[in-house]
Amino acid sequence: MIFILFFLSPADSLFNIARKEEDPLKAMEIYRRIISDYSKTPFSDSSILRIGMFDFVLGDYKGTINTLNLLLKSKDETIVESAKYWISLCYITIGDTSKSLEWKKKEKKNFVYAIQIGAFREERFAKEYMKKFRDEGYDAYIVKIGELIKVFVGKFPDKASAQEELKRLKENNYIGYIQYICLP
Repeated sequence: MIFILFFLSPADSLFNIARKEEDPLKAMEIYRRIISDYSKTPFSDSSILRIGMFDFVLGDYKGTINTLNLLLKSKDETIVESAKYWISLCYITIGDTSKSLEWKKKEKKNFVYAIQIGAFREERFAKEYMKKFRDEGYDAYIVKIGELIKVFVGKFPDKASAQEELKRLKENNYIGYIQYICLP
């Protein structure tokens, strides 16, 4: 069995607390703190996205559009594509079909479900880890997301297919989790 120790940064720890918070208003406070105190981390962009999605749920579509426009220059393609999707959805909801179509055309549509099995700051470690999984017959690859080089297994069109592969990984004593990512 392989054990991997992860040391969470303060921003990562706060982000996980916010994600698990049952009171959405408290979660939004934590996300705002991340944006304020850790603006140079990938968790800042993820927090902005979550605040925009919360505004959408509240029916504040113009607020959602304004918030998510902040993400269009993010280095994380998954964040950018998610922002475009939600902006398009806002325009559909408020009845502006032409703007919605305009945003739909900007979406890349190369999202897949994948299983993240590792994350590294140095590419050489990510490549070594990827090779280990490839040698065992897994469809492993790396994607740079924010400051990290992440190692993934599989490219699945739906979550159910990814869950089947995750089950196989767990049977072989590996740890991973499913993410919806944008491939470069």
